[in-house]
Amino acid sequence: MRNNYLLTFTALLVMQLSVGQKEFYQDTSPPDKKSPELAKVTKSSTGDQEKEIEGFKMYPNPVTNGFVNIVSKRNLSKEIRIYDVLANEVLRTTIGSTSLNVSRLDPGVYLLKVIESDQQVTRKLVIR
Repeated sequence: MRNNYLLTFTALLVMQLSVGQKEFYQDTSPPDKKSPELAKVTKSSTGDQEKEIEGFKMYPNPVTNGFVNIVSKRNLSKEIRIYDVLANEVLRTTIGSTSLNVSRLDPGVYLLKVIESDQQVTRKLVIR
């Protein structure tokens, strides 16, 4: 169990760093203790923080029907980038609506990066 957690943690850390995020995940629990809080998001010390998309919502997650809805307060067109666990870009598209077709992606865990005008957000996306 611990080895799987460390492998997942390492993959997510590499993916976060490779897509230019200013955040990283850090396990702060002692190695011999089981903690309900597995990871903690910690801001980096750099001063140029990215603007998050206002009112961002993504659902359903996990995706079971091949479509994920992505909405925001401004509802502008969005550039979408999806990365696999090896930080390879597997999908890049622009959507003008709220629905994104992810049916061609294999089941698994991905990082979804959404860029709307001068704002962006990155979230974990699970496809079953």
